[in-house]
Amino acid sequence: MYSDEKIIVEIKNQRMKSLKLFVYIAIGLMLINTIFDIQTVPHFWGYIFIIRILIVSMIYGAYLLFKYNKVNHFISLLMILLPIYIFVIVTPEIIVFKVEDLNVINFTLAFVILLLPLFVNIVTFKEAIIYNSICMSILLVTKLLSNTYSLEEWYLYGGGFVIMFAIFSPFVAKRKYKSLLDIYYKHFEIQELHDELLTLNKKLTNLSNMDQLTETFNRRGLLSLFNYELAKLKRVEKPLSVLLLDIDDFKKVNDQYGHMEGDVVLKEFAFTIKQNLREGDLLCRWGGEEFVVVLVDADYSKSMSISERIQKTINEKRFGKNKLKVTATIGITTTNTFVDTDYLINQADSAMLQGKQIGKNTIILFQNIDEMK
Repeated sequence: MYSDEKIIVEIKNQRMKSLKLFVYIAIGLMLINTIFDIQTVPHFWGYIFIIRILIVSMIYGAYLLFKYNKVNHFISLLMILLPIYIFVIVTPEIIVFKVEDLNVINFTLAFVILLLPLFVNIVTFKEAIIYNSICMSILLVTKLLSNTYSLEEWYLYGGGFVIMFAIFSPFVAKRKYKSLLDIYYKHFEIQELHDELLTLNKKLTNLSNMDQLTETFNRRGLLSLFNYELAKLKRVEKPLSVLLLDIDDFKKVNDQYGHMEGDVVLKEFAFTIKQNLREGDLLCRWGGEEFVVVLVDADYSKSMSISERIQKTINEKRFGKNKLKVTATIGITTTNTFVDTDYLINQADSAMLQGKQIGKNTIILFQNIDEMK
């Protein structure tokens, strides 16, 4: 199932993007405001410029703190917004300038900046309520500190818009936050279904290439890998050997002990072969009681050594619930150049059949057949 931690991470990333957008907007508004203030009180231009540079630095610094996880989302917003308000309203205009026009215009501008993140950022309904309460409290305190204009004047210069903003923005924030959550939950549900589909497709591919009883490759699975190994011989000449193993008199096992016991013998027989193979060698249940082994980078001597080890292990082991003695005849063929897959397997099969004719439980190399006739 999708994890809520993933949702939290995605929300954090989205907040990071929207907070970055807000920082640029806030800085832009501050720069525009600086131009108007300098035009209004040009003899204070140096003071205004220094204050605005300090504000921009604080905004960007708070953004970096949030970016590198030094503060959480809500605290970082307060650190960005409250210095803006304090420096724009309280310090330069109420305490220093005491200019009525600046107070009215900047007062409105500051609260637009304060309330802006509710639209460009991702906050919950609770966060929006708390945030707006803080903003409106600052409005009340500032009004008590300054008597340069009336509430009616501030309302006409945009204060009414600020109040409406403060009332309705939490509901907008709630809707945005819920919509974002819905999008992410759907995204992760779709991603989960996609991953499950890939997993199922992989399992189906494995099932189509594997023999379920012996947990080895079936013909289809072997041939695709076998052809790949043979294709390598076109570029680099390396020896490759094929073994074809057939359990001797396996029909007697089925007839005397039943097919269930025969299946157990086949499964244990395949496992015994696996134990004697190297990493990279391929094992396939070719059909019935026949198994094909592809030995990569194995010449006649190496393939004979592996075959003898397999034969010795089989002869020493007892198979099935009835502890049956089982033997196998092995045919071998070797090549170091590219040849047809069927051609190699037919050679190994011919060698195996020759071994059956001369007494079973034998190992026959394809090239020796004519000499033994």
